[in-house]
Amino acid sequence: MVLIITLFIGQNRTLSGQAMRMEIQIEEVFSVILENRMSFGTIQPNHQWISLQVHDSGAGQIGITAQENVALHIAIDAPAELVLDESNTMPFRLENAYQQDGHTNLQHAIPFRDNNITFQPSGSNLLFDEMDHGQFRLRVDVYFFGQVYAGDVSPGIYSGTIGVRVEYN
Repeated sequence: MVLIITLFIGQNRTLSGQAMRMEIQIEEVFSVILENRMSFGTIQPNHQWISLQVHDSGAGQIGITAQENVALHIAIDAPAELVLDESNTMPFRLENAYQQDGHTNLQHAIPFRDNNITFQPSGSNLLFDEMDHGQFRLRVDVYFFGQVYAGDVSPGIYSGTIGVRVEYN
């Protein structure tokens, strides 16, 4: 045994090795970012219906960045009332609209019907990847606005949760 070890140590062998570092990047198919929370601000009791328009500073907004050739399906679940406590509520009506291709002119925002919609991020339906094999990502903005009824209500912070589900094909 000692002889075998001596032979290996005594010989002048050069050992060499190779190492390779490999990285792979997986791109997101889509991402969703909250840009602005929806808020009616401070309102007075007995003010009746208060409207928040799509262009008002309190309108909510989420940004969706997606590959251009996916179909996005967005489903919104909104409460019928904003709640302070179990005996103090305010009727609430949510409206939604979206814009494709990164456009920001709110006058051209497309309204949702029944809080559900399916569309592609490219409004022109001219998909870049049919002309060029690169991965193109486009931005879609979804806006939240609506009305709340401030009748004979107690002071306090009324709130509700709007659920947004985004799926893609």
